[in-house]
Amino acid sequence: MGQALPPYFLDIPARLQGLAEAAAAQAAEEEHEALSPVLVAGGTDLFVTQADKLRDAELTFLSRREDLQGIRIEGDTCCIGATKTLTAIEASPIIQRWLPDLGRHFAQIASVPIRNRATLAGNIVNASPAGDLSVILLALNATVVLARGDRQRTVLLRDFFRGYKVLDMAADELITEIRFLVPDAATHFNFEKVSRRVHLDIASVSSAIRLRVRDDRIVEAHAAAGSVAPVPLFLQKTSTFLHGRPISAATAREAALVAGGEISPISDVRGSADYKRALLPRLILAHFLTLFPERIREEDLG
Repeated sequence: MGQALPPYFLDIPARLQGLAEAAAAQAAEEEHEALSPVLVAGGTDLFVTQADKLRDAELTFLSRREDLQGIRIEGDTCCIGATKTLTAIEASPIIQRWLPDLGRHFAQIASVPIRNRATLAGNIVNASPAGDLSVILLALNATVVLARGDRQRTVLLRDFFRGYKVLDMAADELITEIRFLVPDAATHFNFEKVSRRVHLDIASVSSAIRLRVRDDRIVEAHAAAGSVAPVPLFLQKTSTFLHGRPISAATAREAALVAGGEISPISDVRGSADYKRALLPRLILAHFLTLFPERIREEDLG
């Protein structure tokens, strides 16, 4: 005589129990999120993208914590507090001494009111593929310091971005500081950005580069680009290629080709994928024209 019920019916009580437990766990998590204060740095992106969620939420403003706002030099390293605003960074005597052009680059990033509120770590955590500050910090080979209670760890910024809006950062961790080596006399740094408007606009493509040069040869290179991948992109192949190369138009041309080959842009309102793929190599050439005008002429770049 056949079975009255199919065999899979025997698993139904356990499956229903599992569904109930999952629903209870989700409800507990949602209740915890509702009761936990929302951490806010500058809020310039957060209040725009999550306005409805934050309207009645309890907010904790990290920008009020003095321990997250310092700028100092430790040995050969510049350390910037996570909630230091762009305006404060630009005005810092330390930054003006070691990165005097940073203020000029910041002028391409946002308006003065936004720079008065936007913070360094907030821009990083927002994780926009077009994040200009992230591109600049990638070229500076920056690391982020993460804290969970009394425990700290450091992560290279290039490894911090794991995927689109995915970070190597636990829910209960905070960025406390961003660090990078102090530029020396052999260091050359530049940032380039193309957007529909010169100011107050998101980049179609942006790029930054940091080169250390000795005897007209590149001994260290870090290049980065924005709006060309799911994350602010450290140009690993381009940086590796440049190491040991002479400062020349040929080096610039070849580096531009390498950079164009390691990106994966998409088409959006700021330009087609083909446009972005063609634009980044031009920005690499612009770095060399800007940094080494006595060695490289525009007509030599083709």
